[in-house]
Amino acid sequence: MDERSALVLVVDDEPPNVELLSAVLGRAGYRRVQSASSALEALEAVRAVRPDIILLDLRMPGIDGVGFLELLEHELGDDEFVPVLVLTADSSAECRRRALASGATDFVTKPFEVNELLLRVRNLVRTRLLHEQVRARAGELEDRLAAQLAERLEEKEAFIEALVAAQEAERERIATEIHDDTIQMLTAISIRMELLRDQLPKGDAVGALDQIIKECTAATERLRTLLFDLRPPALGVGGLAAALQDQLEFTADGSLEWTIDDFLVGELPRPVELALFRIGQEAIANARDHAGASQLFVELREEPGWVEITVRDNGSGFDPDSVMGKPRPGHLGLVAMHERAEALGGRLTITSRAGEGTTVTARVPLRHRRAPWRPVLAAS
Repeated sequence: MDERSALVLVVDDEPPNVELLSAVLGRAGYRRVQSASSALEALEAVRAVRPDIILLDLRMPGIDGVGFLELLEHELGDDEFVPVLVLTADSSAECRRRALASGATDFVTKPFEVNELLLRVRNLVRTRLLHEQVRARAGELEDRLAAQLAERLEEKEAFIEALVAAQEAERERIATEIHDDTIQMLTAISIRMELLRDQLPKGDAVGALDQIIKECTAATERLRTLLFDLRPPALGVGGLAAALQDQLEFTADGSLEWTIDDFLVGELPRPVELALFRIGQEAIANARDHAGASQLFVELREEPGWVEITVRDNGSGFDPDSVMGKPRPGHLGLVAMHERAEALGGRLTITSRAGEGTTVTARVPLRHRRAPWRPVLAAS
């Protein structure tokens, strides 16, 4: 913008002073000159359209120039700059100090020399225009950065979804191989050994075959449990609560009492549902296999934009910091839970003490676009 197109606001309660300044500015080529006869009128003018410079008289009835400067400071934002050139007949050092301390940009004593006044106005207007150019450029850069960030977050979200899909596809493949190959083979071996046992006379060989048959049956049951962990039937069909309930019914024996409180109100995004199920699955396994818990409580809760799972047990407890600081090889379950929650922009907290049980809480956004991506580790 041409500096002569700058909006100049003259604030003075004396009409002759306003007329003189308007004439001087007009002859110098400034085409947009407004005036205000009081501090409040000037403030309204500033609120309506931001001037590029204010020429301010300090001595006015009611709210004086210093009072106007204080009002102006509250009106302008932190990143706004409107230069104020004070015009006053008071040449005392105290007057100058008060004006500058209250936010005045420059100071001219009446009577002023016209050329000096115009030079100061020109310099301040140029400073204002440069400041606005910097603000505009900064705004453009912020918009560009925001657009790039949104693009990266969308890419991250797509990557997470692809990663989760790949993990589940690999689980599905392994589960299919276990069901269609390994379990079928063990079942066939057991049947053949039973037929062989029936053909043999009583003796040590029959006893050995009975033991082998029992071991094959036990191995088959362990594989069926692994198959269930890899591919829970209810997940994606009955929802998160149903999948966790099936997990508990299938894996918990009579020594573990459990309850599930489901406060979810809608269908969860697939990556969120999978992550929360795997976190809950790991927390249940830890309570059952390591903590010796006799009671387990699961709660699913939803609030605008967020979903949360809490698994609480009355087991032996442990020191989460020491376990997370030095995870044992092959025991990455806690790390995996943290990674799953953080990969979706959420967080996981573990509260536990020896002898006081453990509480695991995972909270993730329904639209997972928050935290930077971190690798998701497979559950132990």
